[in-house]
Amino acid sequence: MYYHTYYLTPKNSVDLFFSIISSESHSEMDDLMVEGYESEFNVEDYQYMSDINSNRENKIMQFTVVDYYDKAFVIRTAPGLDKQRIMKVEQLPGDIQEYLLELTQDD
Repeated sequence: MYYHTYYLTPKNSVDLFFSIISSESHSEMDDLMVEGYESEFNVEDYQYMSDINSNRENKIMQFTVVDYYDKAFVIRTAPGLDKQRIMKVEQLPGDIQEYLLELTQDD
């Protein structure tokens, strides 16, 4: 059980969301962040997301974006399942593809 809890969670968007709202402080997020990207989740965003008394989530969604240079597709999967299940696949408009590529410039 320890291996599953420590090494395999969060395994989807729902687990990630609950990891954020059940945490005690922003510093706990370092364990969830890719090394070197800790500054990409700032304290203000953490405080907003973890304040469940004032802010209620509308919906938890899980997406994968696949870029093919000339086209990009977004794949919406069902959050909270043990296995990825596709709900929808859609080609992204060019401006959104460009925006997402800009987000990954430092990768």
